[in-house]
Amino acid sequence: MLTDVEFAYVNYDTPDQRPLRRPSPEELRAHLDAGEFVEGSLQPKIEACLRFIDQGGERAVVTAPEHLMDALAGETGTQVRA
Repeated sequence: MLTDVEFAYVNYDTPDQRPLRRPSPEELRAHLDAGEFVEGSLQPKIEACLRFIDQGGERAVVTAPEHLMDALAGETGTQVRA
């Protein structure tokens, strides 16, 4: 899933911002349920990733286009595995 940032972040744009590098689907869902992703921005992308995993996908990746090849190699981006 391509977006404007290298990772999905919690506490985005605050001093406590941290990247989600390899969250489990459960961890990602907990952040989603807590409203930690901006509606209309990263939120629908995270929802799509979770649907993909829930429907049998093995891995979902969130990153920026310029990091795509490294993310597909597992080296960067938010990597969610079933």
